[in-house]
Amino acid sequence: ADTMLKRLGVEIEYYDPRIGAGIAQLIKPNTKVVFTESPGSNTYEIQDIPAIVKAAHAAGAIVMMDNTWATPLFFKPLDHGVDISIHAATKYPAGHSDVLLGTVSANETHWKALYEGFCTLGCCSGP
Repeated sequence: ADTMLKRLGVEIEYYDPRIGAGIAQLIKPNTKVVFTESPGSNTYEIQDIPAIVKAAHAAGAIVMMDNTWATPLFFKPLDHGVDISIHAATKYPAGHSDVLLGTVSANETHWKALYEGFCTLGCCSGP
């Protein structure tokens, strides 16, 4: 984020993962996405996803979540208002780190744009 996205003109702001509804104070008029990761990869904080979703949606931003550590077995982000959920499939689904694979799920509102990007970029795994 600090290198590639900044070169593309995207502003990045980090926040304390325990911020909850307080994230509303950080959302600016040009905020398009709030990215979450819960539990956090290195420090394992559990974020207040419903509060973050409520604040982001009130400001017109979408919420993306890295759900790798919780896995879809223990937390279903889309059921809690998250718009787009990503998951590193190199961990639990594949069972070992020699498989480079990820998954992306989206709600109905954002699925079409995600699917168009998928088709344009040709992102698919082989057998």
